[in-house]
Amino acid sequence: LAPSLDKKIQEPIDEIKAEFDPPGAPASPMGDPKMIFDLYARAIRAGINSTDGLLLGVDVEEDGVMISKALKIKPDSIMAQLIPGSDKGVAGLLARLPRQPYIAAFAMNAKAVDLHMLMQKFVDAVPEDADNPTIEMYRQSLPMIDQVRNASFALYTPDNAAVATGSFIKAAYIYDVEDADAYIKMYRDNLTKMNGMTYDLGEGAPDANGNPTQMQMTVTTSFTENAMELDGVKVSSYEMLFNLPPEMMQQMGPMAMFVSAFTQYRGLVAAKDNQLALIAAGDELTLDFNAAHLPTQRPGTTRHFFLFTSGWDKDA
Repeated sequence: LAPSLDKKIQEPIDEIKAEFDPPGAPASPMGDPKMIFDLYARAIRAGINSTDGLLLGVDVEEDGVMISKALKIKPDSIMAQLIPGSDKGVAGLLARLPRQPYIAAFAMNAKAVDLHMLMQKFVDAVPEDADNPTIEMYRQSLPMIDQVRNASFALYTPDNAAVATGSFIKAAYIYDVEDADAYIKMYRDNLTKMNGMTYDLGEGAPDANGNPTQMQMTVTTSFTENAMELDGVKVSSYEMLFNLPPEMMQQMGPMAMFVSAFTQYRGLVAAKDNQLALIAAGDELTLDFNAAHLPTQRPGTTRHFFLFTSGWDKDA
């Protein structure tokens, strides 16, 4: 919207300027009205140039209309300098997600909503003697929820690299947490506890003696600490597989491959500046840097940039 919005705002600014200084007339002195208008015009222009995204919400009620707005501010803009912390928190986390085609993305202030209470209500709604692995996972996640201050998430469109790993799920999470090392430890411990969990999926086909059988899905997890190091940051890897029974896979036919793609989760976890990143295979890295200090390029020449990476790059 920036180009069209910029044009729409410039039109009334030009009209008002013409009132102060008609075409062909000498410029009027900088009186209070002209000065105030000039300041407001500069502020509006700075706001437009500093804004990278705008979200508007309209709630129509009998009592009136409520309009809410949220701005995403460019990191190096004047507004980012004027508003300390604008690159932090929710908006900052959303801006740090990898920029590539996505299906859905969101960021939230985890302290603005009592997520612990919400999850606890899910747990309390189930009888204590119920043997339900999902509820047990919820219970284990409660201390982790308390650690999160802000969270952002993006579900990206699958690409060949992601599909080649056997998963259509290509996503990235960035959490702003109280203690990143403690959070990763809880994440690892919860994965370890999940290993070997079983889900009852109902009655299966009778065995050779005609006796009924029970189908079960088994959870297999693993967590490898410090699987690699990237730019001085230790990166761990994890895996979570929901293994469906063979007889169920056979009944699904060709759909089995599609379903299994959504039961296999593999990815990486790392912490930097007390912020946690969870990424999956196929994620790409976008690198931005300030080239203003480089010498002016001579006409007819080509400039090459050399990227040195310390880590594992597939097809890089």
